[in-house]
Parts: sequence; C-alpha cells; structure tokens
Amino acid sequence: MILSRSGKLLLILVLAMTLAGCGRSTPETAKYPAGEVKGQVLLVRTQSLPLYASFPGIVTSTNEVQVASRLMGYVRKLPVHEGQLVKKGDLLLSLDQNDVQGGIRQAQAALAKAESVLAEA
Repeated sequence: MILSRSGKLLLILVLAMTLAGCGRSTPETAKYPAGEVKGQVLLVRTQSLPLYASFPGIVTSTNEVQVASRLMGYVRKLPVHEGQLVKKGDLLLSLDQNDVQGGIRQAQAALAKAESVLAEA
C-alpha cells in the first residue's frame, strides 16, 4: 500500500499521540487502583403511570362538503374562514343581490314569453 505524503504525516502524528498517552498517570487516574470505578448510586422505585397521553395534532373530518352556488354573482360578504367551526343556519356567504335579482327577472321574462307562446298556440 502506497501512502501519499500527507497520509504518511497523518499516520506518524496518530502514532506519536498514541504513544505519548501510554505509561503516564495523571493525578486523577492515580487516585483509583485498576478495576475500581466510582459512580453515582440511584434508588429505583415502582410507581403508577397514567393510562393516557396527550399529543398535539390536527383532526380532520373524513366527510367533507363542497359548498357551491348554482347562481352566478359577486360575493359581497364572507363571514367565515377555512377551518372555522360552523353550525346549521350560520351565514356562509352573502351574494350581491343585484346579480340575483337580475337572474330572477330574466327567468320571469322567459316564463312570460313561454306563456304567451302557449296562449297563441
């Protein structure tokens, strides 16, 4: 195996550090003979744990309803936003009444025309 110059230098450095650490004792390691280990003693006890756990999250319904209008018109008021809890009878949106009344007048005019065609027949 051929090592590059930097690889050889790294290998020599690692070996030198390994050998430098051998054979010397520091004051801390000299206190304890080989095989003796000091540690903290903890008391273990049994206890009851709760039968439930709380986790943050979001709940979504499997049943969703797409709200759509069969009428064409401009939305003037939108008092609810996505994710808000609504109850039966709550106002979801308000349409411009001019557009709706225009549609009603067109339907009434078409009905009057159909009735006059029927009368002539």
